[in-house]
Amino acid sequence: MSSGEDRQDDIALVRRAITHELKVHPRIVDQGHAPDAAALAQLVDALPALSAFGTKSFSSVAAILDWDHQLPSQFHLLRLLASYDKRDEERVRAVV
Repeated sequence: MSSGEDRQDDIALVRRAITHELKVHPRIVDQGHAPDAAALAQLVDALPALSAFGTKSFSSVAAILDWDHQLPSQFHLLRLLASYDKRDEERVRAVV
């Protein structure tokens, strides 16, 4: 993870995926744990500045809030799926 000036676009993609495009598993919603805008902002603030490895940059980022497969859930999992090119982005979007 690097967070230099050249990584600001990657960092912004991760944050936007969480705050504006987050997919929440239906089980989390059913249990009444869907995050509101304030909770998403708090989550983004708690994350480190995530960026691509080496000289690469992210083409896209998908964010999924998943559950722990316990009833009731004890914790939630944040899954971030980052793509380096359009082909991988399309493959991720097809399954998300």
